[in-house]
Amino acid sequence: MIEKIQSIIDTLKSTTFFESKLNFFEVHAVKADEERVFLDGKVLEKENLELLKEKIAAEFPALEILSENVTVLRTPETPVLNVCKNITSMHAEKSFQSELTTQLFFSDEVEVLIDEGDWVIGRNVLDGYISYTYRKYLDKLALPEFTHIVSEPVVPVYDAPENGRLITRVLGGTKTGIMDTSGEMVRIRANIDGWIPKDFLRAFDELPEEKHALRALVCENAKKLIGVPYLWGGNTANGIDCSGLVQYAYRLAGITTLRDAHMQYIAEQIVEPEFLPGDVVLYGEQRKDRMSVTHASISLGGWTVIHSSRTRNGVYIDNVQETEHLKASFSAAIRYL
Repeated sequence: MIEKIQSIIDTLKSTTFFESKLNFFEVHAVKADEERVFLDGKVLEKENLELLKEKIAAEFPALEILSENVTVLRTPETPVLNVCKNITSMHAEKSFQSELTTQLFFSDEVEVLIDEGDWVIGRNVLDGYISYTYRKYLDKLALPEFTHIVSEPVVPVYDAPENGRLITRVLGGTKTGIMDTSGEMVRIRANIDGWIPKDFLRAFDELPEEKHALRALVCENAKKLIGVPYLWGGNTANGIDCSGLVQYAYRLAGITTLRDAHMQYIAEQIVEPEFLPGDVVLYGEQRKDRMSVTHASISLGGWTVIHSSRTRNGVYIDNVQETEHLKASFSAAIRYL
């Protein structure tokens, strides 16, 4: 019986909770008899555990399911901290030497799902992305209302509005608020509070409402990163990967997308050519029951795209129809706007 119950658990994980960067589902049947089954492990949401119990009950309706030893990671008591450095990284394992999965900006909120000392398994509140991140780069911060986002790729921060000393840098995509104003300079909350030109900020309440203007803004955001080197897991002007560029360009337009290229594939939002500026053009291959997407780009209109290309080692513009490996692997285009 215990083998059958574990099979139900494993099937649910592989069909429903298979995306480990968006879900956490590690459950085991540790003991079972004709009357009861004991479960232990961890799940992300209470609803995930309830679904599992429904699946088991459907097969074994008379069985008592004891799940007190299954920890639900997201509860009202789950700690929520902020990134307190101008940038921090997330990794596949609890080591800076392990695979870089993504990066987080100053002030981004992180749910601490599992605390392992110097490292935690964290969940980015904005997009739900789950990976290891360094605990000492997180803190509970007193933050102003987020009214602006840094709209230039890299912005020096000074300790005074005039003739100031360089004290830090903020990266494009950082959400912040204005604390003081002096002429064309504003004081912002950052990993070290300081002064930057107001023109390097974009107010959320001034973002365009018309879709065509938002599409143009997404493309403008991406083009400002032309020449930035390719970096697996990167999503800043220090280095960026393909899906990171998509997320960055949309973030600066006030729109949240999921992080990885295959997550950016949404079957219900597929569009056919002629593509509009801002459409997300994806590449990969069809595998059995799902599309395997491995690369992402942004249309600048039609088949002209901007992408962070490992082949070209950076952010550049290409024509899909004139670039053999892109043409051969084209999968779909998704319209977010």
